Amino acid sequence: MSWKAPFEALQQKYQAELAILAAGALNPHAKLTSYDALLSACEGVDLKDSLDRFSKMLSRVDVAGGSRGVLQASFNLIFARHWAATKGTAFSYLVNPPTLANQFFFELFNLVQGRAPSAHEISLLAADEAMQLSGQKKEPAPLKYISRVLDYVVKRPHDLGDLLRYISLEEGEVVLKAISAHSTLPKFIQNADDFSAMLFCLDDGRLPAEKREKVYSEKRARVFEAFRPKLEDLIKTAQDFSSVICLLSPEERTVVYEAVKSTLPNLIKNNIDFSNVIGHLSPAQCGEVCFALGERLSSLVQTAEDFSRTVTHLFPGHALFSEKRAVVYGALKAYLPKLEGINKGFIGVIFQLSPEQCAEVCEAVRQCLPDFAKIDFSPVLTWLPLKQSAKVFSIFIKTRQDLVDILDHLPAQQSKRVCNLLQNKVFVLSLPESETKSVVSNYLVECRKPCF
Repeated sequence: MSWKAPFEALQQKYQAELAILAAGALNPHAKLTSYDALLSACEGVDLKDSLDRFSKMLSRVDVAGGSRGVLQASFNLIFARHWAATKGTAFSYLVNPPTLANQFFFELFNLVQGRAPSAHEISLLAADEAMQLSGQKKEPAPLKYISRVLDYVVKRPHDLGDLLRYISLEEGEVVLKAISAHSTLPKFIQNADDFSAMLFCLDDGRLPAEKREKVYSEKRARVFEAFRPKLEDLIKTAQDFSSVICLLSPEERTVVYEAVKSTLPNLIKNNIDFSNVIGHLSPAQCGEVCFALGERLSSLVQTAEDFSRTVTHLFPGHALFSEKRAVVYGALKAYLPKLEGINKGFIGVIFQLSPEQCAEVCEAVRQCLPDFAKIDFSPVLTWLPLKQSAKVFSIFIKTRQDLVDILDHLPAQQSKRVCNLLQNKVFVLSLPESETKSVVSNYLVECRKPCF
């Protein structure tokens, strides 16, 4: 009779044996004589402990007619019926190498995997979690058993990430060896987003802050080495490149970049591609990409919005932002005064630049744009520091007419503010002081006139 024998048949044929055997596994002092009593006794029991004791008892029992296999199967069925209450401790049983030789435990997998299809539900926690948090060492599970576990619990990239997050580095090494043994990428890592999702799930928020980053970096490094030979196959677009490297360390990013840099310019089709690619690169690598693109840069950054997006993707606030911005600005500054939409998007162009770069752009725009007075200067007063705003206005206002034109095009409240700043000498122009006072006085008088 196979281990999938009907439950009723097993109950009739092996009722007494099962009751006595399972009673001993559950409670050495219990005297169970019926299946109903046995099932009741299984409720809420620590499955790891029960399975361990059952395994030892089964190795000693002498059942006539070769029915030991059927007894194993029956015990599986009992616990499968009560899986909801015991699955956490059941799967923690996997990380105990001596018990992994029990074939019947994998048969239990078959009974329950339909009800627990992902590693989110069958996370290997319990004893393993305690081991990881306390730093205790434990012998890693044998490769052949971990390989079998993967077939059951890993269906999606998130599942593998969850599995690696919950198990120790040593056990993770065994899992990754099993994965690396495949000649092609596992079926659950089909694209760059899958790889990124797996890395994201490695981060263990349960750990103390001082230990969390270290553990994550170590696990990520081992995952990277396991998948390294196959990563190039995942990168078919610029977005793929960004997805693969975004969660890697700078050193790991360099490895991927060097592997694909000869083909990388061909993957860049538009501004979003360009922004995604350079966002996670070093300053030197940004320079190499810009140089390789050459004159194509002008077609990749055509509008003020394009430039703003590109600079934002360099991650303002990051330690290398200033260096990367300098590289990208140097490659693009010749195109900036002629960007489409510069009038309305002017603040988006200068907002993330250094004061020196901002001044250079303002000078270039003033020379190249005949109707520069129509630029929307309102956000300049709102978003830039007062000192930098003063510099911008001083560059654009060289004549009395420049001041008149800019005041006319600004909203009334903003124009009044500029006048007040000029009166209080917070803004200082290159105009003769008498001309500045005359324009400001005339403007404020006109503002006070009643409207009919």
